[in-house]
Amino acid sequence: MLFERLFQIYLFAIFFLTCGSVTAQGSSNLPSSMPCPANLTECIKELETTLPSVTLDKFRSSPETVASDYHLSLGLWICNNWIMGEWHYKSPLAKYFMALGIDNAEDMSGIILTSLWRDLHSQPLRLEEQVSNYKKYWFYNSPQITEERSIPDEVWNQALRTYSGQMIKLADFKGRPFILLIFANDIATPTAIFSLNSIRKTFGTKELQILGMLPPFEPMDKATQADFVRKTRPSFPLVFKCPPEFGYALGNALISPGDIYFPEIVLIGRNGKMITRFHGWYKKETQQSLEKSVHAALRR
Repeated sequence: MLFERLFQIYLFAIFFLTCGSVTAQGSSNLPSSMPCPANLTECIKELETTLPSVTLDKFRSSPETVASDYHLSLGLWICNNWIMGEWHYKSPLAKYFMALGIDNAEDMSGIILTSLWRDLHSQPLRLEEQVSNYKKYWFYNSPQITEERSIPDEVWNQALRTYSGQMIKLADFKGRPFILLIFANDIATPTAIFSLNSIRKTFGTKELQILGMLPPFEPMDKATQADFVRKTRPSFPLVFKCPPEFGYALGNALISPGDIYFPEIVLIGRNGKMITRFHGWYKKETQQSLEKSVHAALRR
């Protein structure tokens, strides 16, 4: 999931656009009046009894990843007929999953599809593990993640060239709190940079340093870089090109298993470890929370 944009908004849009008209693989032959199961065991039994043989054969002959291929077809049928639709999270099945701590319809259908595959292959469902993985996904994609995380030596010591031509390393910032901005040329980034300019002015360069970085998979040509700098006027250095291995190692250290959701803002303490990370930019709320976190970091 690392470095993929948060996909749930897109999937929900597709869901509501196709609500009631899912005709893709494996779902068009299912009756809309099928009784709603009350738990996972009943789901599997109902699907194995009712699904077309071609769909069941596909599940039997394919690796477990085939379950995701049915996310926008059979998965949406499950959402529409067993979870959402007229039920709107009030069905017995929805209540069953919500009691487990799963409150997203597509997560529910994802567990059902994976469990169907495992049952057809006579494998344990490992429901607790599936639930844990979905909870972990949402935790690491929440607006703010507070967790102490270390940065590998190879990340600290990688030489980077800033937009102005200066050679720097993350190690240059060790010993005092600093903010690492992982950005993209998108609509939220300029607002974040304006706010970080203000934060840097508030705390001063001796107390707090900031570094902005473009991930290696978001290339920006020189003309676009110049236009970006002209519009945002950052008061801190920007790195527009970093080695891919550095970018991925940094992401694994500070973001994984979450997705990247630009801009990512990471506050690193005097001890060189991450204190907190902001997932996306939500204007005043993020700036206020970040300023509060910086104040706390300076007191340590």
